[in-house]
Amino acid sequence: MTQMTKEESGLWVEGRPNGGNIPHCLRLSVNAGYLLDDIDCDNRYLTICEQD
Repeated sequence: MTQMTKEESGLWVEGRPNGGNIPHCLRLSVNAGYLLDDIDCDNRYLTICEQD
């Protein structure tokens, strides 16, 4: 199986993730069409939960 790069995945905001190996958190960016964006874990955002 060939591994995709972050660019090929189509899931990340352009230029992300860009935090290297430091701990970072993930959010969906509404302004970028709900693509993934890496952010500092000290920020607070609403969470997404699944309920049965």
